[in-house]
Amino acid sequence: MKRSIILILFFAYLVFGQTGLQLESVRSAGMGNASVALADEAYGAATNPAGLFQSKRMQLSAAYTKFFAGLDVGSISEGTFFFSPVPGKYYIYSLAGSYFYQNIFSQMKLSLSFGRKMVKFENMNGFLGLALTADLYRVGYNLDNATYDTLHGDDPNDPLWNNGKSKMAFGGGLDVFAKIKNATLGLKLSDLNEPNIAIGNDDAGALPRRMRAGFAYTYRDFITGALDFDTPLRSATLQDPMKLCFGAEGKFLEKKLRFRTGYDMNIGEGGKGALHFGFGFRSMSKHNFGFDYALILPQGEISGHTHHKFSLVYGFPIPPPKEIDLAVFPESLSTEPPILRPDSVGIIHSVIANLGKDDAKKFYARTFYFDEDSNYGLIEKRKIDKLAGEKSLDLDFKWTPTKKGYYDVYVSVDDVSDKGTKRKGTLNDVNSKNNIASFKVPVFNAPSLEKNPQLLKSVLKLSEINYIREEVPMAPFVFFDDADTVVPDRFLQPLQTIAKRLKRNPNVALVLKGYVDSVTEKSKFPNLKELANIRAQSLKRYLMNLGVPERQIIVIDASKYDYTQPRAGKKNRRTTGPYEKMIAQENRRV
Repeated sequence: MKRSIILILFFAYLVFGQTGLQLESVRSAGMGNASVALADEAYGAATNPAGLFQSKRMQLSAAYTKFFAGLDVGSISEGTFFFSPVPGKYYIYSLAGSYFYQNIFSQMKLSLSFGRKMVKFENMNGFLGLALTADLYRVGYNLDNATYDTLHGDDPNDPLWNNGKSKMAFGGGLDVFAKIKNATLGLKLSDLNEPNIAIGNDDAGALPRRMRAGFAYTYRDFITGALDFDTPLRSATLQDPMKLCFGAEGKFLEKKLRFRTGYDMNIGEGGKGALHFGFGFRSMSKHNFGFDYALILPQGEISGHTHHKFSLVYGFPIPPPKEIDLAVFPESLSTEPPILRPDSVGIIHSVIANLGKDDAKKFYARTFYFDEDSNYGLIEKRKIDKLAGEKSLDLDFKWTPTKKGYYDVYVSVDDVSDKGTKRKGTLNDVNSKNNIASFKVPVFNAPSLEKNPQLLKSVLKLSEINYIREEVPMAPFVFFDDADTVVPDRFLQPLQTIAKRLKRNPNVALVLKGYVDSVTEKSKFPNLKELANIRAQSLKRYLMNLGVPERQIIVIDASKYDYTQPRAGKKNRRTTGPYEKMIAQENRRV
């Protein structure tokens, strides 16, 4: 029996010596086992979990391997599975397992990995990921299938089995993956604690720490080349050789059909290698199903006895992305009072909204300023637990400025940064450009008189009186762009004229009412009443900046009138008419 066990262990060594990985991708097996920089499918659960952030869907794969076809040593085979869920924005986990079987000997491995995206390379369509892997090993012997030859010293009561016929061991590893445009790099450190899987805890049963580094490049999403170098982190021996693996994959027929080839070479003592060939299919549909096949032609003592690998792969439908669009309305920014006082508490008013359809949860709103010397100051960073889709939220921040001058005050949403104007968000916001807004805030002491004013002359003599009549035609409307609240520049001249007239007539007040075009704007702005009010407030602030006193401008809240009343067309008109654009422009007004 000892000779049988030695023979089986020899072939087990040849299996793992040829593959270099017990949990290997059938795709990579067709590419000479170059694997550590290829992790865009479920196979990445074993080859490099840190690269699974490339995936956009949940994926599952199951594989079967037949080793040494035609060799009369009993059945030597292996079953494997790989699972990777939809990755989160920053975190991913995966699961992979294998079961190697021969009549007398079996070995199982189960790997659970957790990964984190450490850096995102915005301008290079890439990222840097890190993953930690926990491995469970189990080896066992089925002595019922063993044949004892007592003439050659076989002993059914061999002390080797005093501690049982199976053993479990635990290992751990670290994976690093980087993607930069069309290039990927991978690093895998496995069995860092050198788990011992020998029944008798013999030193030879300790799995060596291994390091595998690889590089892959994809040209025009058509041809992928990959290169791996694998080495034990101890002196290389016949049992633990260094390896060089390289291969290529070509995609044809709209990426559905894939052909692969490669070479896997042992370096050093007794160095041998193997030729690898493979092909695969992907449906490239909503349910992305397919298969992979790999043929391995070992060289050396077992040449002529091939390995065959086959797997089924399935990619679940890609989940629709969450539509979250947080925004800060620039026109909503104001202070109370309009001019703040040094060392006195003031209120910063703002309105934020989620323009998307899905809820935004657990994000931060940050308010900060820059003074006239460009010094940064944090006013407040507030956690928002939830903002439902197509809803707005009024946010007020208390601020006590310490010195006078003009301040640039910013309000930013989905922002966990602590300094500067550069945001750092945690949500998948579809439009991050509207997540920050700013306005200028004056901070000055209240004016005071050292002396009471005195009347110097009771009579003022006028030498000449000129009567000037000024007539400028005025349209009683200001029109706005689609779903916008900014007063267009084209209205500057008439509004300057209105401001002059109001300042000359302090007993006259201007009444403002905001309106929307409900037909074209209801799908673009979550709250049409809020849109109407913000337009009126925006025009009010515009006139105040031109010098009109606030008391002369009265804004009627949209809840007190029909803010959807059209000036042109009908409320429920069809949007296919030839004058639709002009009708909508007439209705977006104050």
